[in-house]
Amino acid sequence: DEIGDCIAKDALLEVPPVVRCQGREEIAKFLAESMSSVIVVHQVHHSEIEVTSETTAKGLWGEYDQIIDGRSNATSVAYGYYVEEYIKEDGQWRIKYERIDRIYTQITNVYQAGATGNFSVKGNLQK
Repeated sequence: DEIGDCIAKDALLEVPPVVRCQGREEIAKFLAESMSSVIVVHQVHHSEIEVTSETTAKGLWGEYDQIIDGRSNATSVAYGYYVEEYIKEDGQWRIKYERIDRIYTQITNVYQAGATGNFSVKGNLQK
């Protein structure tokens, strides 16, 4: 529910070419389900935010993430940008639009890459 407080009622999330979610409930559900079996290092930085009116703004953020998927034993590393629009809704700033533009993504199978033993990032994944 806390993530939903950051999202506008009619928000749109896009992660081309595979993800497109419309509305607060659909976006929150997607995030909860997609994060249920992964360990994530997710960093955003170098924000450029422009306030376009008293109730709207837009932003651009550099992004890096590394994801270990416990179901498939795959790991991905990606770099890119968040392109966002914000709206002041019910007196609170919320995300109205978010698109993640990836400029580099590498996906590998953890065990095929020769890794063995425990991975201690936020818990353990054991072979």
